[in-house]
Amino acid sequence: MPENDHAHPRHTIPETADLTPNPPAPFVELGLATCFSFLRGASDAADFALTAWQLGYDQLGCADVNSFA
Repeated sequence: MPENDHAHPRHTIPETADLTPNPPAPFVELGLATCFSFLRGASDAADFALTAWQLGYDQLGCADVNSFA
């Protein structure tokens, strides 16, 4: 049996890392698809909007594919 189990080392954040939160950007482009993307998306657009609001963003745009929504 080989000595190496081929496991990758776990990535961790150093305890000395500066974890000061970044200020929210006025615009963030995300690649996502809502449940209106036929056979591709899973999350409802309302879930994306609520999460964006909770993160401090008051605007959100989605461009679904294969949809008339």
